[in-house]
Amino acid sequence: MKVLILFAVVLSAGSVFAKTLETRCIKNDCFRFGWMTTEPSTDYQLTCTCTDGDCMNVGWESADNRNSTFSVECKVGGCFTKGWKSVQNDNGMVLIDIVTCKSDSCLTHGWDIAASYGPGGEVICKNSDCHQFGGISFWRGKISETFCINSNCYRSGWVAEIDE
Repeated sequence: MKVLILFAVVLSAGSVFAKTLETRCIKNDCFRFGWMTTEPSTDYQLTCTCTDGDCMNVGWESADNRNSTFSVECKVGGCFTKGWKSVQNDNGMVLIDIVTCKSDSCLTHGWDIAASYGPGGEVICKNSDCHQFGGISFWRGKISETFCINSNCYRSGWVAEIDE
């Protein structure tokens, strides 16, 4: 519900996004080969690799060039059906998120995030299809909107605009 309210505020206020991240799937398959994320006009880069070549059912590992790593493990039943646990080590600070898919489909209904360090957050899929249209999220106190590249987030990639 927070996301819907914040989305309405964003629409009424115009563009308030201050940071853009661009993500491209490796070999046109994010769920098998992972992805690369950059922030235009900066040197920021994050590389993600699927564990055992299977981001959907096993998980993924990522590291950026600013000394932050993520380790994600899918819940039994799959990351995008049931959810996942994410452990981030950000320059020695450990942040844990537990993600639960809404109605057993993260890519249709979005997900809820319980955090070890704060109030958590949530994601809703635009037009009930995160795969084609992206989503709106509220996480770590920030709202963001994701747009799929070529109408296929997990083959081509996505652009995330984040309220700073």
